[in-house]
Amino acid sequence: MDISYSVTEANRKLYNKLSDNYEVIDGRRSEDLCIWLRKRLKKVIEIVNREANLLDIGCGGGFVVRAAGGLFSKIYGVDISENILKTLHSNGGFPICADARQLPFKDKSIDVAVMFSVIHHFYDYRPILNEIYRVLKASGVIYIDHDMDRQFFKNFHFFVNAYRKFSRKERLLRNTNIEVELYKLSEFHSNGIDSEELKDYLISLGFKIVEAYHHWYGLSKPTNFIFGDKRFLKGTAPISGFVAQKVNG
Repeated sequence: MDISYSVTEANRKLYNKLSDNYEVIDGRRSEDLCIWLRKRLKKVIEIVNREANLLDIGCGGGFVVRAAGGLFSKIYGVDISENILKTLHSNGGFPICADARQLPFKDKSIDVAVMFSVIHHFYDYRPILNEIYRVLKASGVIYIDHDMDRQFFKNFHFFVNAYRKFSRKERLLRNTNIEVELYKLSEFHSNGIDSEELKDYLISLGFKIVEAYHHWYGLSKPTNFIFGDKRFLKGTAPISGFVAQKVNG
């Protein structure tokens, strides 16, 4: 069986099962993170410099949609899980169940695309980025955040694995009777994304990198307190973030 198909199906099945309580299990979609994300989205709108619509890829139950409320003319949420989309309307988004490799949007119809804590769920992120580039308008912006940087994982894998083993999320998942293999497939790049490779691919598509950074914000209250919203050198902070603007086409 095609591994890409298997990973896609694992995400669909897992989040259909977890749809009613995913954010409780995840435990990181805090009000503080929502406020932080809203500030990020306001800066993105300044780059676009026009009334904008937003496309949230891998939207889940609508965390990004909640953070973006009132900032955009229309918010679309795309997810492979039909069950997890059921709460999106109440959060102010327009839900679309689709594979991100084939987005049901016209060319040059979207102003801002967001991928928040989602790239590590894909077997190969390149087809999704190709589609995002296609649907973005000229000078449109893609904002990517909250995926682990591979270099950080290599440097601190012992501590990362220990944290994961004893984390609240892992304990709750064990109590939901979720198959281990299903969860592992859905978190296909749990050991991190090569942020330099991702940046190079965005540039090759025709994006200009506005920001590329590494940070700790949003993992937990203690790390928020200790590290705040500071930027760190590659390999010294777990989370990669990108803001890139379409400059060709």
